[in-house]
Amino acid sequence: FQTYFIEPNNGDGVSKQEEERPSKSQSHSHDESSYAKESKSSNADFRVRSKPRPSISSSSTKQRERRHINRETRRVQLDDKEKHLVEWNLDLFKKMLQQILAHRQACQAEGVKAGHNLAAVLLDGANIRSEVSSVIAFPPYNKEESRAKVQPNSIKLDEIVEKQLRDFISFVASMHRDNSFHNFTRSSNVCVAVNKHIQRIVDDGLVEQLNEPLSKFAILFAALTHGIGHPGVPNEQLVKEDSRIATLYQNKSVSQQNAIDLAFSALMDTDYAELQSAIFTDESEVHRFRKIVVNCIIATDLYDRELVVDRNKRWLYAFLEQGSPYSGEDKQNLLATVVMEAVVQASHYGHALQYFLSYKLWNERYFREMYNAFKCQRLEEDPSADWHAKELLFLDEIIIPLARKLKESKVLGTAGDDALTYALTNRKEWAAKGNGISAEFVERFK
Repeated sequence: FQTYFIEPNNGDGVSKQEEERPSKSQSHSHDESSYAKESKSSNADFRVRSKPRPSISSSSTKQRERRHINRETRRVQLDDKEKHLVEWNLDLFKKMLQQILAHRQACQAEGVKAGHNLAAVLLDGANIRSEVSSVIAFPPYNKEESRAKVQPNSIKLDEIVEKQLRDFISFVASMHRDNSFHNFTRSSNVCVAVNKHIQRIVDDGLVEQLNEPLSKFAILFAALTHGIGHPGVPNEQLVKEDSRIATLYQNKSVSQQNAIDLAFSALMDTDYAELQSAIFTDESEVHRFRKIVVNCIIATDLYDRELVVDRNKRWLYAFLEQGSPYSGEDKQNLLATVVMEAVVQASHYGHALQYFLSYKLWNERYFREMYNAFKCQRLEEDPSADWHAKELLFLDEIIIPLARKLKESKVLGTAGDDALTYALTNRKEWAAKGNGISAEFVERFK
């Protein structure tokens, strides 16, 4: 758990790169005054345009507004740290693409032809939350057998595919706002953590399912893109503001649904036709890819009671030895689905499942993000008034129960034990020191 986060820090909670980073007004023209102006337009940076997307479902009775990105208005200037992270992510996703292509050759399958309208196969329901799957069918995958036929490192990516992959990752970076917490650095860290967690799974069946190349690519894709377009305020605030995207997504999982729409609108752009052909073989793979991404990103909403109840029920059914309505292959797929979601959640809140200095570092950044929103009059209540108490509640109701799941399920081996140990230790440390640390935060950012 201590090896997940990429960014070093100089001991005072602020990284060296961040100290050297240009001011918001210098880099992205996104200072506090402009931030305040966005209170009624929480996706103003990206100037999305509405356009209906074709549907394969003739039974769909409600067309939902779809979002297409004007590339000329994106934030195109990346700082040195972001460029470094783009290259790091590029290396990871290149290796994943090599695994996809090697496995495809081993199975003697072909990719879709460039120019095929993959966007047309996506579901067009009332909202993205309606696409969340209780069970996702993961195909069988034997890593040793597949690599015995074709080694991934023997695959050389086409130059155009690598170019499009780099451009897409750069585009994802540019779609992240210059927030203190919800930014491209954090999304990259979550991607690191997800990859590490999957490597630490000890159940043989889960190892095969979640390491199937396309499935793993989809999980990492979700990790990298889950924060794009995040406005720097919680979902509940977007609902209070009656923002356009809150209305669009029916006041449910607003930031999560927005990120999914933005990510797929970008990936399915015709500029990435060759990249799409490298990732997918047919429409069924597009559907599976989308299901995985939707479940993973929606899983990061741990404050929606309806979602929490459903996930807890499915988790219980997956681990019940008797009395579960699922059995055989369906139950194994259910197990893979809920473990995948838990892995993403543990990675998403990974700072609270590591040593206290890491928890404090990212806690400070989240406080800075919320305090800035308050100063810009986007939050009604001063977060400093009860930051200590709310963090204890966060640890008690979100982090410790999640860590207990990981430990008791034993799917991550000793890493699950470590997660609970860190969660309990951080809770103890914050209870003792949180008031003083919160006061330091206020003094630093007021």
